[in-house]
Amino acid sequence: GLFTDLIVLLFLGLFLAAQPHLYRYGLLKLVPPGSRERGRDLMDHLHAKLQRWLFGQFVSMAIVGTLTTIGLWALGIPLALALGLLAALFEFIPNLGPLLASLPAILLGLTISPQQALFVILLYLAVQTLESQLIYPVVQRKAVELPPALTISVQLLVGVVLGAFGFILATPLLVVAIGLVEKLYIEEQPEENGRQTG
Repeated sequence: GLFTDLIVLLFLGLFLAAQPHLYRYGLLKLVPPGSRERGRDLMDHLHAKLQRWLFGQFVSMAIVGTLTTIGLWALGIPLALALGLLAALFEFIPNLGPLLASLPAILLGLTISPQQALFVILLYLAVQTLESQLIYPVVQRKAVELPPALTISVQLLVGVVLGAFGFILATPLLVVAIGLVEKLYIEEQPEENGRQTG
């Protein structure tokens, strides 16, 4: 089910990316004429935020997939390239994805020996530590900063409601929600405070 959801999401993203102006124009038509300029500004803000987050995710996915493939190949684990690709794909789901991606590799390690399975676990821990302490901070420095506890909570909540598809959509939805709060609430505060003091 998760693989199917990833494929559906990939094609949905491709269709949206192919004709973004069509969907943008359609959404703006739903906004009252007097608020369309503000709606356009909001959509630009959300687009930029999602674009930065997505770029950061793709860079992290590529690095994690490459390191995992090299590590598994060095350990002599079968299907190292496929498992590395799986690690890269599951990196799209923060926090929970790496854990799910490690399970097939650990099971393959067990077919060789318990010691190999232990080495596989250490490899995935090392890659994830490197990703969380070095790769992610550097890549996401100019992207979107997401609070880890809030990200996990949203993932669990949306995952319970929508299943596997929810885990995939949870983080982009959180990015959009934070963008909406920034644009519609936080940026409005100085104006409201100015009116009260005036």
